Amino acid sequence: VITIRDRAADDRQGLVGYVFLHSFTSSQKSCLRKSRMMGSVRSGAVSLKGNPVDLAGKELRSGDQAPDFSLQNTGLEEVTLASSAGRTRIIATIPSLDTSVCHAETRKFNEQAASLPHVEVLVISMDLPFGQKRWCGAEGIENVKTLSAHRCTKFGEDYGVLIKGGP
Repeated sequence: VITIRDRAADDRQGLVGYVFLHSFTSSQKSCLRKSRMMGSVRSGAVSLKGNPVDLAGKELRSGDQAPDFSLQNTGLEEVTLASSAGRTRIIATIPSLDTSVCHAETRKFNEQAASLPHVEVLVISMDLPFGQKRWCGAEGIENVKTLSAHRCTKFGEDYGVLIKGGP
């Protein structure tokens, strides 16, 4: 059973930053319309630069089972939740590796992941896999795995972190 961790405890250890994805593109809207969770929108669930931001999807709580997903890694291979079965996973979602806060958060996870045996750190964004690969190479990121949710908004909705609309 995979459960969601208590973010407050992780935050006290400096492991948690922002947890949301950026708004979707027009090519992703067809996938979004098919989603079963679009009806669930949490108004003002988070803030961006001091402004309230709505998130689509149910908020996951400590003890909830983590939803399955299918995302792409930097080698364009499909990665699912089951791909790392048997390991402890830290899943961090960010809007983009090219934002200053997400950049710093991912670097911090990379540093701390080096000292966490048997823990897999997944950083998920809407960035294209090519951009993630470029960024990781330029920054020397080797201890976290970046995954792309660029094909569909289902991951963001299932995890309750998809920004609905834009700032």
